[in-house]
Amino acid sequence: MKRIWNILLLLSFLFGYLQWGKDQHLFLFQAIGELYTKAKLHPMSVLHPLTLLPFIGMLLFLSTIFQKTPSRIITFAGAIGMSSIMLMILLIGILGPNFKMLLSVLPFFTFLFFVVKTNWRKLDI
Repeated sequence: MKRIWNILLLLSFLFGYLQWGKDQHLFLFQAIGELYTKAKLHPMSVLHPLTLLPFIGMLLFLSTIFQKTPSRIITFAGAIGMSSIMLMILLIGILGPNFKMLLSVLPFFTFLFFVVKTNWRKLDI
């Protein structure tokens, strides 16, 4: 069940919606593709915490999908990395107000709740 929640969280992350200006918008999967092509040509141009942290989080989280038993630590680290950009989208959607951006982050945070719930266990002290 953990793997299914992880897959759903990763897919909902990729459909985060960004909109700025009048005619400029894209989904996160499109932004990742653009960053990948820019990184091949000019690697230093994509070195920014708002781009690296979610990308590293996504890669960490992707690795949990292929593990036999998904690691809690890697799952939480990846979720924190991906949440950094999703929280920014949520904040912009609230302050904007931009309902498309708000609606795009709701599935992510719903699945994040279930990922945390299935990976949380009481510490034995």
